[in-house]
Amino acid sequence: MSLPACLFAEVPRPAAEGLIIDEYVFDPDGDTQYILKNPSKPVTIDIGGRKRLNRSPGPESESKRARTLSGKAPQPNSDSFYREPPNEIHAKVSGAHLRLASPVFRTMITGSWSQTPLIPTNGGEEGNLRQLTSSEWDSEAILIMFHIMHGHHSHVPKTVSLKLLTSIATVVDYYQCHEIFEIFVQQWISALQRENSVPPRSVFGEDVVRWLSISWVFARVEIFNVMAETIVRFSTHPILANDLPVGPALGLLETRRQELVSKLFTYVGRIHKALCMGQTNCTVPDCASMLLGTLVRATQKIDHLKNEETRPADGYSLSSVMETLSGYRKPNWASIRHDPVGNPIPTVHRCSLEQFLVKPLKKIEAEIKLPAFDIVTKAVGTSARNATSKMRNPAISGEPVRRFEEHPKPKVA
Repeated sequence: MSLPACLFAEVPRPAAEGLIIDEYVFDPDGDTQYILKNPSKPVTIDIGGRKRLNRSPGPESESKRARTLSGKAPQPNSDSFYREPPNEIHAKVSGAHLRLASPVFRTMITGSWSQTPLIPTNGGEEGNLRQLTSSEWDSEAILIMFHIMHGHHSHVPKTVSLKLLTSIATVVDYYQCHEIFEIFVQQWISALQRENSVPPRSVFGEDVVRWLSISWVFARVEIFNVMAETIVRFSTHPILANDLPVGPALGLLETRRQELVSKLFTYVGRIHKALCMGQTNCTVPDCASMLLGTLVRATQKIDHLKNEETRPADGYSLSSVMETLSGYRKPNWASIRHDPVGNPIPTVHRCSLEQFLVKPLKKIEAEIKLPAFDIVTKAVGTSARNATSKMRNPAISGEPVRRFEEHPKPKVA
């Protein structure tokens, strides 16, 4: 988890000239004002040595305009109506709802380091409100979180885009409010699966990283394992996604990729040594030489990958290295034998590198397919190993506390 993004403001800050603020009311009697600065900062995902910006929906989206509990945005007077994107989002919320749903909010509001008193808002016209300030979250994800926290389920969307679900997962991970999202997440993921939004094992791209982050936060083991296998198999560089909570898992998957590449080259080195020593179990004298030449050709294009210091930026995936080796399994050549009278008889030689490569490649393939969720969880933990039990307020018990009271004895007349 990243460093805290929410802090108490000691004094209310007046709006600067030209500052555009969208205001929301989730509880008219709320005692807390949540301020989001620089909303909807683009999320950066770097999967191949180049940083790409995945921008949130533009300012034309009316879903982010000022609204109240009705959820309705102001209507434009004409088709040419245009609103600048806001610089800040202000939300009037209930501190009690936030404390109950999120241990992070509970610590902010009631923890030992929360020393800021309630402060007057708008000159005291709105009473005394506690102010919480954060920055650079996806505003739509924040608003959905507040709707759920306040029980406004009719305003929670039935479906969300993959990018929005990624932002929601990031917010949930930070505020540790997995439990209240569980029923909605299942619905959103099922809808995206019906749309074939989950990439198959053979497709690698930024969506794989998004799904890895979502499945990491919400403990969707099957999806995580598929995405992790795809990354280990097809990634060519360390994946950078500093805006997502899945960074530790990505680091471990990159380590696994490099380890498997090193292991594959160790196998190739052993084969090379065996062929140099003529260990082929073949009676044809030239067999070892032919197979050795084939192996040298196969590794020529990827010889520089043996340098571990430059391997992270090599531009080759584990899949491409395996395919390169597999493409040279069987050289086409013929050995010459002679009949009893000395006439040459060319015979197609059937020895190939496959007898040397089949076991190493199968071992690498098996390691790629190992369930990654359990491996990563044991190494670096997870966002929500058991979301329901982990995030529950320990002061709230699901079981009754039974008390026995002694009834007073009746007085004897």
